Amino acid sequence: MLLSLALAVWAEGDPSAVGVSWRNPDGCASAEEVRAMTEDFLGRPLSEAGNRVTLDAEVTRDGEGWALDMVVRTDSGEDRFSAHASSCDPLVEAAALKLALTIDTMAVVDEVEVPGRGEPEPEPVVRSEPEPAEQRPTDVVEPAPVPSVEPPSPSDPPAEWDVVLGIAGLAGYGIVQGWGGGPEWSVGFGRGWWRIDPYLGYSWSQSAAVGSDGAGVALQMGAAGVRTCGRPAVGRVGFPICVLAEAGVTWARGYGLPAVATAARPRVVAGVAPGVRVALSQRIAMVFRTDVLLSVLRPRFVVEGQGDIYTAPIFAFRAGLGLEITLK
Repeated sequence: MLLSLALAVWAEGDPSAVGVSWRNPDGCASAEEVRAMTEDFLGRPLSEAGNRVTLDAEVTRDGEGWALDMVVRTDSGEDRFSAHASSCDPLVEAAALKLALTIDTMAVVDEVEVPGRGEPEPEPVVRSEPEPAEQRPTDVVEPAPVPSVEPPSPSDPPAEWDVVLGIAGLAGYGIVQGWGGGPEWSVGFGRGWWRIDPYLGYSWSQSAAVGSDGAGVALQMGAAGVRTCGRPAVGRVGFPICVLAEAGVTWARGYGLPAVATAARPRVVAGVAPGVRVALSQRIAMVFRTDVLLSVLRPRFVVEGQGDIYTAPIFAFRAGLGLEITLK
């Protein structure tokens, strides 16, 4: 206590004084050693410090090691610092360095040895370039121009093929005798905005009377065809527009006649088929379609003694409602 008070009075009397209060156990450096090490860091005596600084430090044993608690006071305030080490020497060096940095930071930086500082820089090595050998004039051959190759323009990847299974029920006039109808099965192959649909169709039997005694012929037809369609769409609703070609066979079987026989005649038609397609889900759609047909080859049946009993009309039409399933 008396030592600290004496240091404080001494520091107040000298505006450039540096006071050191150093309490330590046996085996640790003294206050004089702390002052000497501080002067080594500064590169000048503490009497030339130029400002008033007081160090109040205590070193104690801490188990198997050593502990340092110190306060550095200046006119602007105080700075507390603590450290632990396995021996006393590092704590002495830390206290002296802290005190020196507080007194004059730049002086400490100048005194710290930096590897390579002060060594003369090596002189640059000047390499003499060999004189170029005398070159004989030669004819200059210009390289042939290389044609520029334009990179391929990016394009959208091709659309994948769709496989569409369809089934529909059709009814119409002029397919066989009068009004009639039947089922149709199709397998479509689509890509992008267009599709091609091969299909099979069948018209149920229709009767054509011969005279008034109940005799007549039963007519039925089977056909195969192909439709090629454009597929514009708005959202989930599509508007397919198709052209078709169809070839089939019409059968006529007589009944109630003196000689019952069965005959078959070919039939070929072409037409257009607009429709509406509504997607019920990603894979299932409902389709309504109308076909307007022109007979290219018309079947004709004649009963002996009765004359012409059936000739296919030039024009026919049919409408149908169907279901489609898209396979990926």
